[in-house]
Amino acid sequence: AVSDPSFSLLHRDDAARAVVAALEATHHASVNVAGAGVVSAFKAIRIGGRWPLPVFGPGWVLARTITALAGAPLPEHLHELLTRGRTADTHALRAVLRMQPRYTTEDVVKDLFEWATVTHMPGRAAA
Repeated sequence: AVSDPSFSLLHRDDAARAVVAALEATHHASVNVAGAGVVSAFKAIRIGGRWPLPVFGPGWVLARTITALAGAPLPEHLHELLTRGRTADTHALRAVLRMQPRYTTEDVVKDLFEWATVTHMPGRAAA
């Protein structure tokens, strides 16, 4: 069966706020930081208005090759996130750091799809 594991994401602004909150806190232990909620790869694809193509087994080698050739290589940690999922228990975030992320995981996915396209700059002329 093809699985569609869920994952949590963190917005860059919330990450900065969490660092500040951690520096101001007197708590000396690890705390998970993530936006509320989870999404699956299928849901993230649909949020972005893309068409899902199932990838499994040796198809990942082809997917990694195609994305690398397109200028957007698929790093190992992203491959693991898409195939195994990754969520976080953020109760300590609220209790210890007294912080609530402003952006949900779904907000982060929407933000990623709204990024402007990459504009390639021409190479420098040889000196």
